[in-house]
Amino acid sequence: DAARGNGTDRASPPWIAVRRSLAALEEAEGTPPIVRCKRWRNRGCKEVYCGDECARDHALAGHDVLCCSDAPFSSDGDVREEAAGGGGGDEAERAAAAGAGALREFLSGNDNLHMIARVVGSMASTVAAGQSWDDATLKFRAFVGIPWWETSGSTGAEKRLAKRAMRLMTESAHAAELNVAREADAAAEAGDEDAFRLAVEVRNVLHRFPDVLSRLGLDGVGHLLGVCDMNQLSMTIDGPMRNVCRKLLRVDEYEGADAAKPMLDVLLPIALRAQVMRDAEDAAAGKPRWGGEDRYEGDEEEDEEEDGMEGEIRLDETATPRT
Repeated sequence: DAARGNGTDRASPPWIAVRRSLAALEEAEGTPPIVRCKRWRNRGCKEVYCGDECARDHALAGHDVLCCSDAPFSSDGDVREEAAGGGGGDEAERAAAAGAGALREFLSGNDNLHMIARVVGSMASTVAAGQSWDDATLKFRAFVGIPWWETSGSTGAEKRLAKRAMRLMTESAHAAELNVAREADAAAEAGDEDAFRLAVEVRNVLHRFPDVLSRLGLDGVGHLLGVCDMNQLSMTIDGPMRNVCRKLLRVDEYEGADAAKPMLDVLLPIALRAQVMRDAEDAAAGKPRWGGEDRYEGDEEEDEEEDGMEGEIRLDETATPRT
């Protein structure tokens, strides 16, 4: 009844009624809400974070290169108003949004290409922090890989796609760098030291994108794309959002992201609070905090069918993959 608004203020959204009806929600009060990308209003970027620190870390990993809405282009190919700064905005902002939109549009539908943008961002971040090229590439050199165009699923178009991805990443990083430099100047004029320092650090990361791509070259990018293609895997990690995410994914798939957002705002604080209580109970019982039942119904049958087709990641460079 509460969920339908019976006996409550009918002007309130239904999830407010749910909050009022569940005494357990009192335990969740004070839990920090999720943090949106700072450009979600003017670009429609849908990235969300568990806190300001996570948002900062993502910015320092080159997020601006892809910072825009999921569908930045209208049907006639123009940049959507919300992705380009709300119409008539600053030229640097519009150029940065357009660059990110073009890159995201090109990468959409190809996990390997999307992943390579994040890989290059990670490398650029490491180099910008003053570490060596070996340090920047170490975590990726450990994986088995061959050029993307030599993998079993090659269609013959991989080199062309890789070249275009490199060009679009370079263009987006350059436009984003100019825009962040403008933001740094604005922060300096306003006397906002924290914003100024972050903008300078982000600008340095973006400045390194072309250098990283140039040093990798087409062969290096192709090898990393092959690494992404050959070492894809998924894993189940125990955590406060495990069961909640299953429900939200279904809502997102069938009803859309706008329908899932109000549920997320309500359920995330509950799940976080529940996880704290669960961890305390497990610790008191001598159980590992990562324990718990996490199998989907019917997983046993699926696992049996997949025997003999399991992939593995080998951490020595001379090994060959097993499929």
